Amino acid sequence: MVPPPRTLHPWQAFSKLYSDDLNPKVTEEWKKFKVENPDTTTTFFAYRNSLMQKWYAEASPVIKAKVESFRQEEKEDSRETIEGNDDTSCMTGYQK
Repeated sequence: MVPPPRTLHPWQAFSKLYSDDLNPKVTEEWKKFKVENPDTTTTFFAYRNSLMQKWYAEASPVIKAKVESFRQEEKEDSRETIEGNDDTSCMTGYQK
């Protein structure tokens, strides 16, 4: 039995939906952060996630509505993929 698909957190969907626009901004912010905090133990991944959470919280209601719609579409798409997946099809490469 396959578990139900997990829905992305709003900030994760925001990140995925707007990655082309936000990735250069994240890179610039990271460079500034590293200069200002040379001894930090924060990873790029953790810093990026914190920025995404912050920027999502500051986003307009219109953006948040788009993100919510995207989240639901992603959930439905993953559900359709799981439901359409024949459990035996994943074993094809292992059959002798």
